Order: sequence, then structure tokens, then C-alpha cells
Amino acid sequence: MGQRKIKIKHIIFGGIIFVISMLTFLFSYDFPKKIILEFPAVEYREGEPLSAELTTIIVNGNLTRPIYGKSAFEGQFIIDKYEFTKTYDLIGTFLFDDISFANNVGYLNYFGVVKGEPIIEQFGTIWLSDDFDQLTILVNEPVGEEQKNAGYLRISAPAENYDEAMLINEKIENENK
Repeated sequence: MGQRKIKIKHIIFGGIIFVISMLTFLFSYDFPKKIILEFPAVEYREGEPLSAELTTIIVNGNLTRPIYGKSAFEGQFIIDKYEFTKTYDLIGTFLFDDISFANNVGYLNYFGVVKGEPIIEQFGTIWLSDDFDQLTILVNEPVGEEQKNAGYLRISAPAENYDEAMLINEKIENENK
């Protein structure tokens, strides 16, 4: 009878440990999130307030943040000013959080077929806030050309003017130092 009580206590204790472990996992694991956003955005050149142009960014997809491996975004990332972002497919964007200069950084690359020819458009580097509620894109220039350079052309959102865009840009840069 005494051994039976010990076995029951072990089973109950093991069950409690299992339940606590599962609850901890469920509350701490960042399950895939459906992201549906539309931001006002400003395209601008850093240091040139008169270069600011309004556009819109539409995001529709899933953000996954696995325990092991890199976070990734799959879906649509449309920048209204650039037609190819509406018609080409976004190649899965991995968000790096373990590189020396920044967190939540990824690359926006698009794939399309025009007149039977495959085209890859390397649009730029995206920096995101942790909550996906602010972003800055460092655009590879010239857009639509084969030879590109990361210049000073940026897109920040949500913003409606140059000053708001610069504040978002600075905030994201400071978060990622």
C-alpha cells in the first residue's frame, strides 16, 4: 500500500510539472501572427526634406518567430509607388536578429516573370520595430535597374511628412544598435 501511494504521488507530481511546462511554453512561445496593415508612408532622401513623397504600404501575410531559426515573413508587401510590388511575388523575407549591427532586419526581394523572362527585383533592406508597427526601408537604387547601390533613398512608415519619417528612422536605428 505504501509503494502505491508513492507511485501516485510521483504521477501527480510529474503531471503538475508537465502542465506547468506546457503552460509556460504556451504563454512564452510567439505563435505565427497574421499581419494585415496599411500604413501611410514617406519616401525621402535623408537630409533632404524637399525630397519627401507620400505613398502607402500594404502588408498582408504571416510573421513566424520560431524558437530555433530565423523569423520570417511570408505574404505581400506592397509599396504603392512601385507597381512591381503589386504584381511580383515577395520572396520569403527572413528577419535577422543575431547580426552585429541590427535586429529585425530583412531584405525585400521580389520575383516575377515578364514576357517569359524571370526577373528578381532586389528592392532594399527593411528594418522593423519589434511589433511590426514601424518600419524603414533602405532602397537599393536605381529601382528597376540591374546594377544597384544602397543609397540614401528611404521609405518610413507610418508617416505623413518628412519629419515623422525621420523620427521613425532614428527610433528604429536606435532600437537596433
